[in-house]
Amino acid sequence: MGAESCRYACRYADHLITAAGADVIENQILPNYESGLEEADRSLSDVDVTAELAVNVGDPDEVVAQVRERGEHVLAGSERYNPDPRSIQRIATN
Repeated sequence: MGAESCRYACRYADHLITAAGADVIENQILPNYESGLEEADRSLSDVDVTAELAVNVGDPDEVVAQVRERGEHVLAGSERYNPDPRSIQRIATN
């Protein structure tokens, strides 16, 4: 979630749900979210912040096949910082 997305989220919504890692939440998302809250005369006590976590258990090959069958795609490494959603979609569907 980029800085501008965080700022828009806090202006127009009461909840933030992210699947980002703890370091990204702490160092990027929350500071930008708090900055946007301040701009909107709001604070963290006015909103909910939730981190989403998905866990798949089982044989790695079977789990990967099941995840792909459901249409899920977990961004890996540098894909997390790709600003082009069309590129992410192409990666996810291959």
